[in-house]
Amino acid sequence: MSKVKNSRDILVCRFFLGMIEAGFFPGVLYIMSCWYKRNEIGKRFSLFYTAICFSGAAAGLIAGAVISGLEGHGGIAGWRWLFLIEGLVTIGIGILAKFVLLDYPHIPSKRLTPEERAISIARIMHDKQETEIRTRKLNPWQSFKAAIVDLRMYVFIAVYVCQNSATSVSYFIPTVLKSMGYTGTSAQWMTVPIWATGTAVLLLLPQSSDRFKERRWHIVGGLSVAWISAVVGLTCTSNDKVRYAFMCLYIGGLYPTAPLILSWVSETLSLPAEKRAVCIAITNSIGSASAIYASYFWPSSDAPRYKTGFACVISFIGVSLILAASVPLIFRVLPKFTTKAERELEIEEEVQARS
Repeated sequence: MSKVKNSRDILVCRFFLGMIEAGFFPGVLYIMSCWYKRNEIGKRFSLFYTAICFSGAAAGLIAGAVISGLEGHGGIAGWRWLFLIEGLVTIGIGILAKFVLLDYPHIPSKRLTPEERAISIARIMHDKQETEIRTRKLNPWQSFKAAIVDLRMYVFIAVYVCQNSATSVSYFIPTVLKSMGYTGTSAQWMTVPIWATGTAVLLLLPQSSDRFKERRWHIVGGLSVAWISAVVGLTCTSNDKVRYAFMCLYIGGLYPTAPLILSWVSETLSLPAEKRAVCIAITNSIGSASAIYASYFWPSSDAPRYKTGFACVISFIGVSLILAASVPLIFRVLPKFTTKAERELEIEEEVQARS
């Protein structure tokens, strides 16, 4: 992207970048769910998710330093230097990850002894997230069918889509800050406290959620803080300092709920493991697709108050909040559907367990 010459080039590069990245996030979450128990997964998901908030804070620092410090250096524009440096660092970390990260617990690794692998497998089996006594697993098509007939997944998708729609403000934080009087590099610097707040809450809220083995009210609590903050952003038109403070609270309340929702998906739709992987991927993919329309919530013509954007996120957060609070009630009335492959697998597991 550091070599693009026009907007078409940027769109083409961004398309292929998104296509390559598509499986990364749900894949990481699934691998984590194969190593950690349900009362451990929330803080692990969230710790991984802090990369988003940390990168938001770091991006402000890096972008401000690189663009202002390397502008015109070697005849290259500052923004091109930014793409070049970030791309090289990402490639380097990707190569390193090949030699550092572990695969599934049941796959032999030089970094784990057989005893350590056995303990890892036993932990997950005891937590009923996986069972190694199975001689047969669902194939990709069976896994997909098992996921799409489970109506509970669609409830989680609705919660996650609405939550993700509200995160659209993150793409326009520098623009919103400029409307508050911060310009140029200073607008980039002022994004740092906002993302630092999000990172801090991301580290704390899931710890509480795992400790109390509770998801629903932690999600509702975070969404409530975000909803109130968005209301202040819409109605407070005379004090930009107050709006900025509530922008910090908005990110702090909203962002920790995303990994908690995905943790909820993982532990609720945990078996079979192949189905869990598909459910996480579908939920995350459809939720992320909300960025396609949510980016239109913040037209430049709405500056400096961005009433349309704040009104939209207030609505989406409200729907997500109500749905999250109602999940147990909704599940009680949902009919339960399972595929033939799932039923056969359940019978096979029962027979093997008894023998």
